[in-house]
Amino acid sequence: VLSPAVWKSLHMLVYVAYALLVGHVALGALQAETGWLGPVTLAGGAFLVIALHLAAALEQRPLDRARCEDEWIRACRAEDVPEGRAKIALAGDGGASGRTERVAIFRQQNRLSAVSNLCKHQNGPLGEGRIVDGCITCPWHGYQYRPESGSSPPPFHDQVATYNLRVENGWVWVQRSPNPLGTVVAPVAVAESRTAGGESSGHERPFYLGYDAKAPAALARHTRGAVGAIGGLAAATIVALAVAQEPFAASRFEYGHPRTLSGRLVARPYPRLEAASAAGMTQYLLAAAGKHGAASLAAPFDGRQVSVSGTVAQRGNAMLFEVDSILSSDVATLPALPQRALGTFTLRGEIVDSKCWTGVMNPGEGKTHLACAVRCVSGGLTPLLVLRDSTGRESQLILSDVSGAPLSRALLPVIGRPVSVRGAVVREGTLLFLRASPETIRVLNR
Repeated sequence: VLSPAVWKSLHMLVYVAYALLVGHVALGALQAETGWLGPVTLAGGAFLVIALHLAAALEQRPLDRARCEDEWIRACRAEDVPEGRAKIALAGDGGASGRTERVAIFRQQNRLSAVSNLCKHQNGPLGEGRIVDGCITCPWHGYQYRPESGSSPPPFHDQVATYNLRVENGWVWVQRSPNPLGTVVAPVAVAESRTAGGESSGHERPFYLGYDAKAPAALARHTRGAVGAIGGLAAATIVALAVAQEPFAASRFEYGHPRTLSGRLVARPYPRLEAASAAGMTQYLLAAAGKHGAASLAAPFDGRQVSVSGTVAQRGNAMLFEVDSILSSDVATLPALPQRALGTFTLRGEIVDSKCWTGVMNPGEGKTHLACAVRCVSGGLTPLLVLRDSTGRESQLILSDVSGAPLSRALLPVIGRPVSVRGAVVREGTLLFLRASPETIRVLNR
């Protein structure tokens, strides 16, 4: 059986898990956003949550730091204890031994009893509960204790400590030290309470447990209003963040609509298909399902005319084909496209994986997508260096080493970051290739 302290620790870990979840989602998204709304919303929400907890702690701080050196402690006026409810006071040694404990002083039929304020279940605040069917009822989960003994009614065996108390000149005095568990303390009779909030005042505060059939009308109205306000605020925040978010790239992925293409297959340095069309020659980068390249599928068909079935993805003039199957064709083989050297350049851009970037996933770039891009490129997908001019127009080059061989693994440490790369640019059809040594790749500061 877990102790109350363990239960409390588990409850507090929920805040840690919540903070990690918010940080994972929000901080990941903010890496790709340049606007102010996202950071301000995140900071404002964190400030509000932390401020509320600090305010609650500061409110209780005077009690926690109080010294209780006398044997009897003056707790409150007897008339201030509402019928069926409690007032919370401090007992224990306080500053002398560092141990203090809150005591809940309950009134039942104009008789006062004092018990520890901590429920044995999960340290719930008994003093915020009320007396139901003659028993103190915890507001958290409904655990019950008899006021005079601190014992749970049968068949339960939980116990909280009782405290001795006395009433003098209308003041309630509580003995500093608790009694041994199970000690019965006779309730102290007092005059009828006229304090607002007591039953005799006609303004009893509502008390509700989750397993009750129906919440009190006043509490139900308050809850509906609070839920409506929170829901409205959440909806407004979602709309504001959606409006402020940078739009995804104009890309498409024809998921669920496969087609068949015919053309010449080239396996190196990365698989691609050169397909004739009414508009001329279209070159498709090839990818396998998931985070895998198509090298093993394409290798047996290098330089041959094939028929390929799969799904198209497109972003701008970049075309990619996710391959389901490849079959040889009897159609005459197309001639290889000529290559043209354009010179040696130092280019600045971002290294991405071609599959996600062309539209299979959005966003398919930046730090938000870094982990996925690393997995994709390490799986053999074609790496691209994406360049953007001052107007935001994009162009892309296929990265290979200086001999034209694949360069996948060497790129993993620099994917998803702004880089500069120096190498020779070669044009083949509509595709541009950048042949570079890994040593020429430099990560840039934004």
